[in-house]
Amino acid sequence: MNKLNTVLISFLLYLFNFQLIGQNQLPEGADPKAVEVINKFLEILQNNTLDKSASLVVPYLHKSMLDKFGKTVSPDVMSVHFKRSHANARLYAYPVVVSRTKNVSLGVIGFAETNEKGNSVEYFIGKKNGRGYPGAIRIFFPENGGEPKISYLGI
Repeated sequence: MNKLNTVLISFLLYLFNFQLIGQNQLPEGADPKAVEVINKFLEILQNNTLDKSASLVVPYLHKSMLDKFGKTVSPDVMSVHFKRSHANARLYAYPVVVSRTKNVSLGVIGFAETNEKGNSVEYFIGKKNGRGYPGAIRIFFPENGGEPKISYLGI
């Protein structure tokens, strides 16, 4: 009977914690500026066409994800991640519900002119009604203190 009580209490605490996070309370390690970037990004994806979204999200993406002119999403990112993220954006809660974060790296991202030192953190965001696995969006925090930018799309 004690084991059943322990399992029941653990489950209730889990639900209570999820409920708090669902009320826009951020989990430990979540940066409010990064959550704001994700919210703006998701709002654009949910309310615009693919082509229009590709140019509107430029201020929120790391320069390594942009074309050589910095005006839109690069063709590689468009074909591999962006199209899928645009199609799936409607499945995610807005404003975003961050369930957890995970430090990914301390180092460098990009190549040549897009090379930049900093830290990357994955933000796991929940779907509408809390159903299904969360999606991951990686946020890059520049070492020089610049604004956080999206550096990977896993939604």
